[in-house]
Amino acid sequence: MGTNIFQFLIDFPFRIVLICKSSELAERNWQTFKRKLDRALKYGLFDQQQYNFRISNTVISHSLTELNDCNLVIESISEDLELKKDLFQKLDQIVSQTSILASNSSSIQPSDLIPSSNRKHNTIGLHFFYPVSLTNLMEVNTTNFTSAETLTFLISFLNKLNKFHLIFSETSNFTINKMFLKLQAGCCYLHQYYNLSYANIDALVKETLFPVGIFEFFDHVGTDTMLFAVKNYLKNIDKTEFYQPLLVELESLNKQGKLGRKSGEGFYSYKDNYPAENPQAQHEQHSISNDEIKNMLYKWYLDSIYQLKSENVCTNAEIEHIVKEYLNAFQSPFVLANQIGYKFSN
Repeated sequence: MGTNIFQFLIDFPFRIVLICKSSELAERNWQTFKRKLDRALKYGLFDQQQYNFRISNTVISHSLTELNDCNLVIESISEDLELKKDLFQKLDQIVSQTSILASNSSSIQPSDLIPSSNRKHNTIGLHFFYPVSLTNLMEVNTTNFTSAETLTFLISFLNKLNKFHLIFSETSNFTINKMFLKLQAGCCYLHQYYNLSYANIDALVKETLFPVGIFEFFDHVGTDTMLFAVKNYLKNIDKTEFYQPLLVELESLNKQGKLGRKSGEGFYSYKDNYPAENPQAQHEQHSISNDEIKNMLYKWYLDSIYQLKSENVCTNAEIEHIVKEYLNAFQSPFVLANQIGYKFSN
């Protein structure tokens, strides 16, 4: 994800520093970056002046000290609280006190990453969505201490990127991912209690809601990342019984080392780089019709949408933008609600 953010940002007139895990990885990334730039110059996508600017204003290194004069640092390491806290402690000793420390985390509260009292006003969450260049959607996840100056800087930065962004308070951070949590849990409920296969459930999701199935989405993100995120989200939910099948499924796969596409197997097998039902997947033995399943999917999806609406976390227009950009929803959830006669009850 860090590389994806870097590849997006190099198209803008910023000085950019990419920090890699090792000197070997930094060298490989530099060579890849240089080849891309050389091709752009060769085929007229860049002129010589643009080429020279980007070469002279890009640093790829494995040393954190290269960040000492950056005014914005975007962390995008593994979704591990202790690793992130350790990194923020190191950054606190390197960058200036006015520098903004931003985490790309999809589930860890930025307030948990504040390395010192001097940093509480400019430590924040800046959540990009993959693929960065194609998904026009960003979350700014604030803390109770975030300063107006920090927000002003980030809003200006995101406007320069032409990125649609939403600003959330500490109590509503990570709203975009949470918006789909009940539907995701419901799909795991269908698998466990009705013995439906992942493929069958995903087929119905793709027929009714999105072009990507829920279990396909899990495998794309990584079941380890999903498990960590879900556990964080559930900390602020009172009644978690409904979400237990989701936790059970993710924990089981993690124990088996089935982390999704990156490991070659998750909810699906990816031996041919295409999702295929695992041989040991359960056979369908259920007493529920496709229409009944669809109605359940609709309800879980729309319940979360209308919960946000009732709490005034997002406007209708913002919600419609989220579902279109994030999961490429077939239609507005509000149009869908009218079509099926959905009634929200809190």
